[in-house]
Amino acid sequence: HMRVFQDWLHLEDETLKENDYVIMSAPFCSTGEVHSQLFNVLEQAEKLKVPVLIDCAYFGTVSDFSIDLNHPAIEAVCFSLTKGTALGDIRSGMRLCREEDEGPISQQNRFNHTVLAAAKIGLYMMKRFGPDYIPEKYKPLQIEVCERAGIEPQKCIHLAHGGSDWDDFKIDLLFNRLGIRELIKAKRKGEI
Repeated sequence: HMRVFQDWLHLEDETLKENDYVIMSAPFCSTGEVHSQLFNVLEQAEKLKVPVLIDCAYFGTVSDFSIDLNHPAIEAVCFSLTKGTALGDIRSGMRLCREEDEGPISQQNRFNHTVLAAAKIGLYMMKRFGPDYIPEKYKPLQIEVCERAGIEPQKCIHLAHGGSDWDDFKIDLLFNRLGIRELIKAKRKGEI
């Protein structure tokens, strides 16, 4: 979202106020956990009538994750099939909203201008590979790669945290988040 929106702030940068909107990832994109401030943010957002979108892009890559998405401040939830079903080249996903908006997704849906082939492939993959497939298959490789590199595996299979030697990878002011997907692939192929 930082790449798409010019005027964004971390929630830690400024107090939430009217006319803001919030995008939070769940699983949180740095850990695979529920963000430690999620429920405080939802309560503030409800009081201020600030819309919240929950981005579940890492769903399907995380182990031991559960969240209740029924909070009234949550106006939309979106899921990507990019990571959880390895459909990165197809860009298929789903957005669930409490109310229809005038955004580009709603406009395209109203005119049946959907990417039907991508949706069909996505449905096929979801039926064939459940949300625990990737975590169960790759967790041992994640742990092995992390032990070898001296980094800490996270609940998201493709993520790890590094210590102070990895400060250049701090993207959310909190964690030195390392993407280890390519290392896991190389380990699986016997290249490392």
